[in-house]
Amino acid sequence: MLTGSDGAPMPTSNTATVSEQGGTVDFGSIAYDKAGVYTYTVVEDAGSEGGVAYDTAPRTVTVTVTDDGAGKLAAAVTSISGSTTFTNVYDVSPAYATVTISKMLTGHDMTAGQFTFNVSAADNASAAKAGQTSTSWTIGSGAASDGSTAVSQFLSNLEFTHADVDKTYSYAVSEASGGVGGYTYDTASHIVKIAVTDNGDGTLAVNTTVDGVAADTVSFGNSYSASGELGGNGSVSINGTKTLTGQSMSAGEFSFKVADASGATVATGTNTVDGTINFTGIEYTTASVKSAVADGLAVKNTDGTYAYTYTVTEKTDGLADRGITATTSAQTIKVTLTDDGAGNLVPKVTYPDGGSKVTFENAYATNEATINVAGTKVLSADEGLSAPDITGKYTFTLAGDKLCTTTTATNDASGNVNFGSIALPPMTSRVSSLLRMGLGPRRSTTPSPRAGACLVLPTTAPTSSSRLR
Repeated sequence: MLTGSDGAPMPTSNTATVSEQGGTVDFGSIAYDKAGVYTYTVVEDAGSEGGVAYDTAPRTVTVTVTDDGAGKLAAAVTSISGSTTFTNVYDVSPAYATVTISKMLTGHDMTAGQFTFNVSAADNASAAKAGQTSTSWTIGSGAASDGSTAVSQFLSNLEFTHADVDKTYSYAVSEASGGVGGYTYDTASHIVKIAVTDNGDGTLAVNTTVDGVAADTVSFGNSYSASGELGGNGSVSINGTKTLTGQSMSAGEFSFKVADASGATVATGTNTVDGTINFTGIEYTTASVKSAVADGLAVKNTDGTYAYTYTVTEKTDGLADRGITATTSAQTIKVTLTDDGAGNLVPKVTYPDGGSKVTFENAYATNEATINVAGTKVLSADEGLSAPDITGKYTFTLAGDKLCTTTTATNDASGNVNFGSIALPPMTSRVSSLLRMGLGPRRSTTPSPRAGACLVLPTTAPTSSSRLR
């Protein structure tokens, strides 16, 4: 804008526009009608274009008009204060970019630095922009719980200026394989590019892509799975012993089961001839353990181990019919699983009362047997004579070395002699006895059974007869 001092003549327009770099400011011609010294001020109007710093310093221009004495005036610029060039400066504000690496591990908690990422810059400029002196470096993972994401800084708050306009910085990122058992590693390699452009309004556009898609996070996912077996092919088993008193034991004669907290059978077992109980295996996986915890069948301890409680019982169906009594009740064991971090769930069994095994004791005995001992008394009469009433007239004795007491009985009117049921002791293999029957004073002896034998009674009692003379 041009302004004149003290009524100095002015051009038709007091403004002028420059539309190109290095253009001349031309306000047009000024007509003078008399000689003199005229002063003007030229100022650039500050615009609103983003990123432009305008040169608004005023310039004073002095114009001297002279009369040549021949009827003509001559005008000339005799001085200008300051530079004759108005210089504007275009600049941009810095822009910034941050790129992170996210890592998720399912199946196990993740510790800081457990996984490593390899970074390779495409060139020295890319490395320098990342603050690295080498084109290759590594980054460690963060810590996170099972199934959660850990975030690591990859390119943190990188600054971009006008010097970075139209440049692209490129990086390749991959995960280093640790080779640890139980882990599945992410083998993908990702390309990160950062391209810088000028928006023309004093701002920069920083475009970050991961594998060609706009993103500022490089994602990796790993999984972990551990397994183990208690018994079966595992190195740790449930130790158990079976004893049977009163009878020898056969292999597979007795059966056992292991039940979880819900009562479901998770393993079974049978005995060997020497009484060792062999149980089938109980298999565990990371997934099954998590499910058990969710269902209340196991507990995750604060140290990261898992605890199961099992009940071990003997199947007693039909034992009583065989004369066998189970004298040991159900026993509770605790199984603790430790994840060794290499894909193995290692079991440890805790037995009742600090013992080293579960023990089941059975006893064998025959049921008590009974036998009915009876006989008949016959009194014969000669022809023509009538037999008298003999009710209770005759006394009979049942004796034996295995009987605790001597038993007596008398006959009824028909001569029947009944000693009733005699209980035989358990484990009886032989019983001997003597049924003595006679008239009047008893004169008989009792033979001794063989040593160590049990009392054996005849299935049919002997009969005694006498005649009346």
